[in-house]
Amino acid sequence: MSLMLMLAAVSVSPDCKNTSVQAELNDCAHSEFLKADRALNAQWKTTLRLFRERSPDDEARLRAAQRAWLTFRDAECEARWPFDLGVSLDKMLHINCLTNLTIERTEMLAELAKDI
Repeated sequence: MSLMLMLAAVSVSPDCKNTSVQAELNDCAHSEFLKADRALNAQWKTTLRLFRERSPDDEARLRAAQRAWLTFRDAECEARWPFDLGVSLDKMLHINCLTNLTIERTEMLAELAKDI
Protein backbone atom coordinates (compact mmCIF):
# COMPACT_ATOMS: atom_id res chain seq x y z
CA MET A 1 0.00 0.00 0.00
CA SER A 2 2.71 2.52 0.90
CA LEU A 3 4.57 1.78 -2.35
CA MET A 4 1.42 2.69 -4.27
CA LEU A 5 1.17 5.98 -2.38
CA MET A 6 4.82 6.78 -3.09
CA LEU A 7 4.36 6.04 -6.78
CA ALA A 8 1.24 8.18 -6.86
CA ALA A 9 3.12 11.05 -5.22
CA VAL A 10 5.91 10.79 -7.77
CA SER A 11 3.52 10.73 -10.68
CA VAL A 12 1.77 13.95 -9.61
CA SER A 13 4.90 15.94 -8.80
CA PRO A 14 4.84 19.19 -10.75
CA ASP A 15 7.30 19.93 -13.52
CA CYS A 16 8.87 22.86 -11.73
CA LYS A 17 10.60 24.29 -14.78
CA ASN A 18 7.52 24.30 -17.00
CA THR A 19 4.56 25.06 -14.77
CA SER A 20 2.70 28.32 -14.40
CA VAL A 21 0.06 26.97 -12.00
CA GLN A 22 0.49 28.80 -8.70
CA ALA A 23 -0.27 25.78 -6.51
CA GLU A 24 2.42 23.80 -8.33
CA LEU A 25 4.87 26.70 -8.08
CA ASN A 26 4.19 26.77 -4.33
CA ASP A 27 4.91 23.02 -4.14
CA CYS A 28 8.13 23.50 -6.09
CA ALA A 29 9.20 26.32 -3.78
CA HIS A 30 8.46 24.14 -0.77
CA SER A 31 10.57 21.31 -2.21
CA GLU A 32 13.48 23.72 -2.66
CA PHE A 33 13.07 24.92 0.92
CA LEU A 34 13.15 21.35 2.21
CA LYS A 35 16.36 20.72 0.26
CA ALA A 36 17.93 23.89 1.71
CA ASP A 37 16.77 22.93 5.20
CA ARG A 38 18.37 19.48 4.91
CA ALA A 39 21.65 21.10 3.85
CA LEU A 40 21.42 23.52 6.78
CA ASN A 41 20.84 20.68 9.23
CA ALA A 42 23.81 18.74 7.89
CA GLN A 43 26.10 21.77 8.14
CA TRP A 44 24.70 22.60 11.57
CA LYS A 45 25.72 19.18 12.89
CA THR A 46 29.26 19.61 11.58
CA THR A 47 29.69 23.15 12.88
CA LEU A 48 28.12 22.35 16.24
CA ARG A 49 30.46 19.37 16.71
CA LEU A 50 33.49 21.58 16.04
CA PHE A 51 32.28 24.23 18.48
CA ARG A 52 31.54 21.55 21.09
CA GLU A 53 35.08 20.20 20.71
CA ARG A 54 36.50 23.69 21.14
CA SER A 55 34.64 24.49 24.37
CA PRO A 56 31.25 24.15 26.08
CA ASP A 57 30.92 27.95 26.16
CA ASP A 58 31.45 28.19 22.40
CA GLU A 59 28.83 25.50 21.85
CA ALA A 60 26.34 27.38 24.04
CA ARG A 61 26.98 30.63 22.16
CA LEU A 62 26.50 28.91 18.80
CA ARG A 63 23.24 27.32 19.97
CA ALA A 64 21.99 30.72 21.17
CA ALA A 65 22.98 32.32 17.86
CA GLN A 66 21.17 29.61 15.90
CA ARG A 67 17.99 30.01 17.94
CA ALA A 68 18.14 33.78 17.40
CA TRP A 69 18.76 33.29 13.69
CA LEU A 70 15.75 30.97 13.33
CA THR A 71 13.56 33.56 15.05
CA PHE A 72 14.97 36.27 12.79
CA ARG A 73 14.52 34.23 9.60
CA ASP A 74 10.90 33.42 10.31
CA ALA A 75 10.05 36.98 11.39
CA GLU A 76 11.89 38.53 8.44
CA CYS A 77 10.03 36.43 5.89
CA GLU A 78 6.70 36.98 7.63
CA ALA A 79 7.30 40.75 7.54
CA ARG A 80 8.23 40.68 3.85
CA TRP A 81 5.58 38.22 2.64
CA PRO A 82 2.74 37.75 5.16
CA PHE A 83 0.28 34.98 4.36
CA ASP A 84 -2.74 36.95 5.53
CA LEU A 85 -2.84 39.32 2.57
CA GLY A 86 -4.76 36.72 0.58
CA VAL A 87 -2.50 36.90 -2.47
CA SER A 88 -1.67 33.42 -3.76
CA LEU A 89 1.78 34.51 -4.92
CA ASP A 90 2.70 35.52 -1.36
CA LYS A 91 3.01 31.90 -0.21
CA MET A 92 5.65 31.16 -2.84
CA LEU A 93 7.50 34.41 -2.13
CA HIS A 94 7.42 33.67 1.61
CA ILE A 95 8.85 30.19 1.03
CA ASN A 96 11.49 31.58 -1.34
CA CYS A 97 12.50 34.04 1.37
CA LEU A 98 12.89 31.18 3.87
CA THR A 99 14.92 29.24 1.32
CA ASN A 100 17.27 32.11 0.50
CA LEU A 101 17.94 32.97 4.13
CA THR A 102 18.46 29.28 4.92
CA ILE A 103 21.03 28.96 2.14
CA GLU A 104 22.82 32.08 3.43
CA ARG A 105 22.90 30.66 6.97
CA THR A 106 24.27 27.35 5.71
CA GLU A 107 27.09 29.25 4.04
CA MET A 108 27.74 31.20 7.26
CA LEU A 109 27.91 27.99 9.28
CA ALA A 110 30.32 26.50 6.75
CA GLU A 111 32.55 29.58 7.07
CA LEU A 112 32.46 29.30 10.86
CA ALA A 113 33.48 25.65 10.61
CA LYS A 114 36.40 26.54 8.31
CA ASP A 115 37.65 29.12 10.80
CA ILE A 116 37.97 26.59 13.63
